[in-house]
Amino acid sequence: MLRSTPLGRLTATLILSLILAACGNPSGMSGTYEADMGGGGIRVEFQGGNKARVSLFGPPGEPEISHNTLYTTDGNKLHFTTDEPMGAPMDLVYEKGVLSDGMGMVFEKK
Repeated sequence: MLRSTPLGRLTATLILSLILAACGNPSGMSGTYEADMGGGGIRVEFQGGNKARVSLFGPPGEPEISHNTLYTTDGNKLHFTTDEPMGAPMDLVYEKGVLSDGMGMVFEKK
């Protein structure tokens, strides 16, 4: 059987990775996503290792509020937590290349 050889196992692993990526599996997220809230927004910067920086920002020149977070995944759902003061948990869903909060806020990759 092809899977019992090193090349077969590598091929099976690559195929599984491609299938998971095509299904929108959010583990190992990367890049920056932003949601526009009209005059400001929310930015999620994925940093690897299930870490992300979540920032609230206003118009240019206004201060930004940022928190270092950890996130866990359950299917296509991400749950962000932080122990920093004034931080709050956040839940998002990853589908078709975008994150959303399920209530109309959409985070697009920048």
